[in-house]
Amino acid sequence: LCLAIDETTSGNFNGAVLSSTSPASNTAWKSVPVEFGADNFNELQGVSCASSSLCVVVDDGGSAFASTKPTGGSADWKSTYVDSRWSLLAVSCASLPLCVAGDQGGNVMVGRLAPPSTKITLAKLDQGKHSATFGFKALGLATGFQCALRKNGAPAPFTSCASPKLYKPLAPGNYTFLVRAFNSGGADPSPALYRFRMGPPNTTITKSTIDKKNSAATFRFKAVGPATGFKCALKKGSAKPSFSKCTSPKKYTHLASGSYKFLVKAVNAAGADKTPASKSFSL
Repeated sequence: LCLAIDETTSGNFNGAVLSSTSPASNTAWKSVPVEFGADNFNELQGVSCASSSLCVVVDDGGSAFASTKPTGGSADWKSTYVDSRWSLLAVSCASLPLCVAGDQGGNVMVGRLAPPSTKITLAKLDQGKHSATFGFKALGLATGFQCALRKNGAPAPFTSCASPKLYKPLAPGNYTFLVRAFNSGGADPSPALYRFRMGPPNTTITKSTIDKKNSAATFRFKAVGPATGFKCALKKGSAKPSFSKCTSPKKYTHLASGSYKFLVKAVNAAGADKTPASKSFSL
């Protein structure tokens, strides 16, 4: 990869970056405008590439143009105003995390490669196989990823990983998956994370309405963790509960006088909540 700059004014731009991966060929150079503005008299003055995935150009208006895709289009170059006093005349990015630019006043402007951000693009849980698969990508220049999987809040170290990342078999529990992209400027200081539960879900009764006048009772509930359905039971006195499929809200009518206990458990491919949520009431 070779880069060059020109100061040609044409239409609405005043400077372009020329790139080539076959610099010996006169027809293999691609010209991309980066210095826009009909009334902009700034000119590109210097260019340097730390690698084939990071190049920086400076102009005599005090701006730096950086790209992690230097063979791309104009949108792949990001402009940053870095010197409000003097013209930038030269730039050098000899090592990837550090670039320095010299200005007309004898000053050196120092720029460091920012750590990338990270985004989780896929979270797939298979409760039947006790597995979890995650996809992720970097936002910004990255040289790799580090992942960690914490169970029930316990600390876990970050280790090298790649997308997609598969974990199996996973014992029942509450998990937090974390992933961070990194480059020579450092690791993402705010790793992307995804919380999930493996194994049978927990169940919570969110609202109960006891209508003694009409001998009725209504219950609303939800699962804590992935669930495919619910099973409910209403037992009277010391009778053994009999669970059957149900949905929220669950309503019981024409109930005889007495003491009752409503029970509900969420279910998924890993099984049912081993400790059903319950609510006792009397009519």
